[in-house]
Amino acid sequence: MTVNQAFRYELDPTVRQQRLLARAAGTARYAFNWGLALCRRLLNAGKPVPHAAELHRRWNAEKAQRSWVYGVSPCCGQEALRDLDRAFANFWRGRKEGRRVGYPRFRRKHGRRDSFRLTGSSKVHPRSVLPRVGCVRTKETTEKFRGRILSATVSRKADGWYVSLAVEVERPQPVAGPVVGIDLGLKSFAVLSGGSESESPKFLARAQLRLRQRQRLHSRKQRGLAPPPHPLSSRGLPAQDDHWPGANQVGHRGRRPFRARPDPPSAPFTGHCGCGVGRVSTDAGVQDRMVWVSADRRPSL
Repeated sequence: MTVNQAFRYELDPTVRQQRLLARAAGTARYAFNWGLALCRRLLNAGKPVPHAAELHRRWNAEKAQRSWVYGVSPCCGQEALRDLDRAFANFWRGRKEGRRVGYPRFRRKHGRRDSFRLTGSSKVHPRSVLPRVGCVRTKETTEKFRGRILSATVSRKADGWYVSLAVEVERPQPVAGPVVGIDLGLKSFAVLSGGSESESPKFLARAQLRLRQRQRLHSRKQRGLAPPPHPLSSRGLPAQDDHWPGANQVGHRGRRPFRARPDPPSAPFTGHCGCGVGRVSTDAGVQDRMVWVSADRRPSL
């Protein structure tokens, strides 16, 4: 199944490309105003309004008087005249049907979004390639772009330029089968027409429970106090000489590897542990009223 889909990207043009885009938008605006002025003169003279093809033929006949028009793509003026023809068609159709449709008005240079439409040789691989402008970078990736480009509409909003691509893409046919109705609610996430229900995931309730738990832990903390030390394992105290700091750190000085060694031990110091057990030296440690002694000192106990 062939459908038309639009892809819109924000352009990142250079200074030179910005001037070319502004020149193309100005040419499209000038062509629209030129065609509208011509149609008004013909209507005042009692003549019918020419269609888009006739307007385009007259536009090409007067191109030699405007040499600056050759610096942009011919699609700018051609598509602007097609927009004028569509505006007059909507105006006459609206009057015939009794609807209130505005008469075509001149396009102003200020206070209106500049835009122009291109057809034909626009490409995306992966940057956008516009006629007479060149390869223009896009601020978003174009990896998901697929299909054949029908037209490219370039518009300016504030100081940013955007391109909207009308693309013809192929989509698979919808699967034929029974129709199932889905009702979304608050008590149940989804209820099917067959009677089956899908429970709500309740993201808010779970988030509020997690918030209460963390607020409870935060309220029990005191400012300026360090967190309690990790309790020692009940399987036995590790020997201090079994592993020294930096034992697994291997570096290179020049070309010969070396293994880091710990600092030499300082002079032994004895003092009271403060837990009622007795006096211990620097080879022993106290944690949570438990005393651990290094492996070489244990036989002397």
